[in-house]
Formats: sequence, C-alpha cells, structure tokens
Amino acid sequence: MSKPTESLKQYWRSLEDADGSHNPPSDEFPGQAQTTDPSFVPSPRLARRKFNGLLGASTALAGLTTTGCLRKPVEHILPFAKRPEDTIPGQPVYYATAFQVGHSVLGLLVESQDGRPTKVEGNPRHPASNGATDVWAQGSVLSLYDPDRCRVPHQHKDGKHVATDWDTV
Repeated sequence: MSKPTESLKQYWRSLEDADGSHNPPSDEFPGQAQTTDPSFVPSPRLARRKFNGLLGASTALAGLTTTGCLRKPVEHILPFAKRPEDTIPGQPVYYATAFQVGHSVLGLLVESQDGRPTKVEGNPRHPASNGATDVWAQGSVLSLYDPDRCRVPHQHKDGKHVATDWDTV
C-alpha cells in the first residue's frame, strides 16, 4: 500500500517571502555549521530555543521556592487576655483592615477599645470604599458580641427552636 503524498507547508516571514521575490539567506543561523558529514561534531553552543526553555524552567522553579507563595496566618481582632504594657486604658486604637463583600473588598478602619473592636468606619484612603461602609460591615461588630446568636445548631420542633447536634442537621 502506498502512502499518500503530503504537501509541504510553506511558511514565510515577510511579504517578500510570500510573493517569492525574496531569496532566503544561505546561512540562516550564523555560527552553526550546516553539514551532512556524519563525523561532524557540533560545537557545545546552546541553541537559542533550548536556552529559553531552560531559562523559563529555572524562573518557574525559582518562583515556587520564594516566599511569595506562602500564606500568612489569619489574625483575628480579639480582646486581650493579658493587657500589653504600652496601652492606655480607655484610649482607642485604630486598625486598617478589609471586609470581603461578594467578590470585592471594602477597606475599613476599626476602632478598638481595650482590645475589643467597637466601631467600624470606611477607610478614606481605600479606593473601593472612599470612606463609606455598608450595613454588613457595620453589623459585623454586632456578630462578635451578640449574646442571642446561635452557638450550636438548632431544629424547629413544635413552634420552638431546640438545640440539636450536627449529624441531625
């Protein structure tokens, strides 16, 4: 059975190559010998494509080992168990933080009294908030101190909420 002949694709680099008026240079890759001699040993020069491949691979591996891929631990604003020596009781301390709203972030300034966050305001230096907040950011402080919030799962039975376990829920 004979193989069908495949037409060779002709690639061109310029408009002169496309219309056939330009003759390609005889030595397209200077510095590399073009020979058909089987005893020819090429020089140990690194080809450009191979060099770019090695450079890209080493850059990618270097990026994996740097500290840019490490996650920093999450820090929560919680009341002090033991008061630091340099704080003055009753004097507020302000922290710049962020609040996630959907797929965006809202910049906030949180006032903390004696280690307890008490007031949330928009950060005027944050480009997304420009000093404004929404009801969810304002209500986030209440979620810290609300004594009526559920701490265990509940189930609605006979018109009342009854505490239950997670397997039942």
